Amino acid sequence: MRADRAPFTRPGTRPGRPLRRGRPHADLGFLIVGLLAVAWTTSSLFTGLLAVTVLAGAVLAAAAVVGLVSGRTRRLDVLAAVTVAGFVAYALVTLFSPLGRHGPSGDGGFVHALRSGWSALLTMGLPADPEAALLTVPALLVWLTSAAAVALAVTTRTALPALVPVLAGFVAALALNAAGGGTHLPVAAVLRLAALGFVLVRAESSTPDAADAPARTGRSRRALPGRLLLGTPVVTVAVGLGIAVAAVVPSRDAADPRALRQAPVSISQELNPLVEVRGQLTATPSPRLATVRIASSTGGFRWIG
Repeated sequence: MRADRAPFTRPGTRPGRPLRRGRPHADLGFLIVGLLAVAWTTSSLFTGLLAVTVLAGAVLAAAAVVGLVSGRTRRLDVLAAVTVAGFVAYALVTLFSPLGRHGPSGDGGFVHALRSGWSALLTMGLPADPEAALLTVPALLVWLTSAAAVALAVTTRTALPALVPVLAGFVAALALNAAGGGTHLPVAAVLRLAALGFVLVRAESSTPDAADAPARTGRSRRALPGRLLLGTPVVTVAVGLGIAVAAVVPSRDAADPRALRQAPVSISQELNPLVEVRGQLTATPSPRLATVRIASSTGGFRWIG
């Protein structure tokens, strides 16, 4: 007579409740595209492509760190600690290493940039040179936005919590770029497409913890390309209508947070050098002020005055 065996369960899970299958990685792909749009908008604060490289690297590195750690634990305190440590390592390697050549190297320059970078971000002229002291705070904002979005995406089922940090990061980037002018409608369109794609994939890939969850997950993965094919035109039309409305509706000047921070003005007490010109002109003998040499094809001459 064979006794019935209880189903095997992994430690830390409740009996009779199957483990959740991993969701398709397509939803995280859409989320990373939206985060790269935030990084691109933030890079408009600086000249050249160096800022784009550093900020886009911050998105990918933060997503990789949180994704790897979340595969072992879902504790938010552990994810937060790893996020902070990961940014320190990323900044020291990309901005403050001897090979970076963006400013003073070492942890001293990094600490100074964290302490004074917030005020410098609100007083620098746009677009600014991509120096390490100025890039540290934008890189931190992009890193925290990416880490929070990915952490919420892997620890929650619904799409809205993961999109909140992305939207907040984009609004902050637009506010910092208010004094720079220009339009960000193309980037906003990419962000909207990525957000709607993320919502679409997340709605199809999330399944309840029921007995037939593996079968439903398999059917959802097989039907996902068809769902995307049908949903993409709807999403594209919605984004196009939003851009058209934003381009037609008159807009007011964007609120600039730089108005809340006055640039420091320093006045140095020095003697005007022009007061010494009269004494030089009346001195005896007359001093030599300049020597001009002019060369020609027939020969050269020198005039002294």
